Amino acid sequence: MVRVERDSSATPRIRVIVGQVSDPSEAESSHVIAELAQAVPVLRAVLDEHIDPHDEVLPYVVFADFRRALEDLIDAGDEESVTAFLDVIERWSGSRSDPAHAYDGAARNMIAVAFLEDGLILSGGRESRLLNSLRRRFGPQTLELLAQTEANNARAVATWRARSGD
Repeated sequence: MVRVERDSSATPRIRVIVGQVSDPSEAESSHVIAELAQAVPVLRAVLDEHIDPHDEVLPYVVFADFRRALEDLIDAGDEESVTAFLDVIERWSGSRSDPAHAYDGAARNMIAVAFLEDGLILSGGRESRLLNSLRRRFGPQTLELLAQTEANNARAVATWRARSGD
């Protein structure tokens, strides 16, 4: 959870989110959220909806709502915003543990879980179609993360089936 201080404009509020985080994994996730909200202006309203009730942000929940907003941007044909969103995802999909930067791969994990796995791989219907349409637009780092996420899910399903007798 990330505490947020009130501010009158969206952009400084985004900076405050990043500035208030002491846990490196939350800081990394908050950087992704802030970068997305700056790159894709419609996401600022989504972020505000999360901040307003409790003055805090739950990064994975916000990120899942960002994914749903991406679906709407695709449906609306807003190619500029979709490209900006995917560019941010590509940059952070390659983030790995780096002691020099206090990053622990939290952004990469959030993208894998809240964007690729929960929203695109495990969901049916609209989200599956979304994954199929986005796969060709992903950069190499996002494609690598997607392949790892799909493989992890396949192993988890196989393990569950073996244990349950299916």
